Amino acid sequence: MWFRDWRPWRDVCYSSTMDKPRWGGRREGAGRPRTRPHPGLTGPGVPHLARVEIDPRHPVHVTLRVQPGIGPLRGQRAKLLEDAVREARIRLGMRILHHAMQGSELHLLVEVDSADSLSRGMQGLTIRIAKGLNALAGRKGGVFVDRYQARALNTRREVANAVRHILGNRRKR
Repeated sequence: MWFRDWRPWRDVCYSSTMDKPRWGGRREGAGRPRTRPHPGLTGPGVPHLARVEIDPRHPVHVTLRVQPGIGPLRGQRAKLLEDAVREARIRLGMRILHHAMQGSELHLLVEVDSADSLSRGMQGLTIRIAKGLNALAGRKGGVFVDRYQARALNTRREVANAVRHILGNRRKR
């Protein structure tokens, strides 16, 4: 009985009205607190939920938002983004079908084999874009506001709407 002194709560019988010790586990306020505001992010950003299941037969609409200090993704930045997307098509294992730079957002329509290949491809693409934009502006630091937002497109209508959104919004903005 050496553990009685070490774990005194083991010997106590808990009724339904008593609270058990609350160590560990999921609880309100748990996790690392945000120590500094994220530029360009007013709300919580992309929710930290499990990503959607990726089916190799269906494309994925991916959105990336750029921080406010970077500027619009036009002009000289557009050529840099075009080169990064071209390199990603060749090297990163994800097929980029369509892409558009819309103000401070980058929209991609991609095909991937798995969620892991999407993650790796987006990591490589965002790093390549961030290094290029930082070199172009002569600055250091983060370029994107938050993580990428991905939406699996399962029907023909969703794919048609996404293509219309990606290719047609350039005229609006």
